[in-house]
Amino acid sequence: MPGTYELWGRAGGTHKLWKESDNYVLLTITDETPTMPEAGFRTPSALNTIEEEAFAGISAETVEIGESTENVFWRAFADSSVKTVIFRNGNTWVSDDAFAGCGNITVYSERDTEVFWWAERNGYSFYPIQ
Repeated sequence: MPGTYELWGRAGGTHKLWKESDNYVLLTITDETPTMPEAGFRTPSALNTIEEEAFAGISAETVEIGESTENVFWRAFADSSVKTVIFRNGNTWVSDDAFAGCGNITVYSERDTEVFWWAERNGYSFYPIQ
């Protein structure tokens, strides 16, 4: 259930993320997904493959990649202003450098899918589509 939870336990040491009080530690866990932004650019619904550098340099901050897309190839969105990507098909294969030069992007998709593991492997922030 989404929300904020507090856990108390005996402190064996100190940790910078914990609030210590009389040898007890408070750990606050938040399990809330931020609101998914509206896409400024949507790939065509019938698009199966996004080819190499197809949208490189695009000026949209939020991109939605449709359900039909199965592959996003090398540098497809490289050097663009993309900050958020929404994948409607979590099983899309994505090249590790598809968003090269975009910085730390935020990814929305289904959990435990190809896209989830791609985001994890590349250090991108990930949030599940509700």
